[in-house]
Amino acid sequence: MDIDSTVQEANIAYPADATLMKKLCEKAHHVLAFLKERKKTVVSSVPPLAIEQIRKTAQRYFFLAKTAAIEERRVLFKRYHQLVKSELRPVIEFYQSFSERQLKTLPWHIRRTVRQLREQGWRYLLDVGHFVRTHTLKPGKLLSFQAKAVACIKKGKAGKPHEFGRVFQLGRIGGNFLVAFSCTSVRMEDKHSLLPAIHEHREIFGEETLRQIGTDKGYYSAKNIKAVEALSLDADGVQRPANVKERPPPDVTEALKRRRAGIEPLIQHAKSFGLGKSRMKSDTTTLAAGYRAVMGFNLHQLTRYMRAVTT
Repeated sequence: MDIDSTVQEANIAYPADATLMKKLCEKAHHVLAFLKERKKTVVSSVPPLAIEQIRKTAQRYFFLAKTAAIEERRVLFKRYHQLVKSELRPVIEFYQSFSERQLKTLPWHIRRTVRQLREQGWRYLLDVGHFVRTHTLKPGKLLSFQAKAVACIKKGKAGKPHEFGRVFQLGRIGGNFLVAFSCTSVRMEDKHSLLPAIHEHREIFGEETLRQIGTDKGYYSAKNIKAVEALSLDADGVQRPANVKERPPPDVTEALKRRRAGIEPLIQHAKSFGLGKSRMKSDTTTLAAGYRAVMGFNLHQLTRYMRAVTT
């Protein structure tokens, strides 16, 4: 079995803070406009949201010259954040005062937006404030208001230095079929996913079926090599970094390295079946769409073999 990982991108726009803050204000303004039209007495005590001023400030930041100094950008972004924070504070407090009975009287899409503002709005603004003060990203910062199971993944790709979504660990077995292993976390780190993938393969196909493992350098650790060999498996296919002295002979590893590279085009084919950027809105359906894409690819492979046998 050859193992590799890929990123399933979430159905979100690029999570730039300037865009997300404007989107948060637009959501709050949309709900206020609805409440003022349908329930005028409810919002009589809430100060109006200066949405036009927020839009103009956001536009001023968006259209800064590319040659503008970083200090100028930081000053304008800080002013923009302070404006959004001061305008949204009373609005979010107003939404937090809603009882469950009041929420149930609202249409489902308005109710969903109010819950997002109550649960995520102020926390997100505090996370952005951490960035304004320290110029570093706070761990666990929100990247989307609709999707929570999203992480910033750096795979080192030339065209995509940052991908936003979740990682799938995939195994290539005989016949060029793919096995989608259980996603226990969003990031699914390579080093920590090797042994669970082996155990899951054994649960599916039996303990005596698997004999050899092939991976790239991201899965290597001395602990993993010892654990794989303790399971009576051949670990020569686990590629070693250049600074590792104990390694199999080059004539052995070269053939295994070429075999492992065969999983790359299969992953690309699986992406065309839906493992690329998800079209789903929720975290649960996005995860299910990833498994469905691998299943669709395997069914396609199966029909090809059946067609070859019948002809």
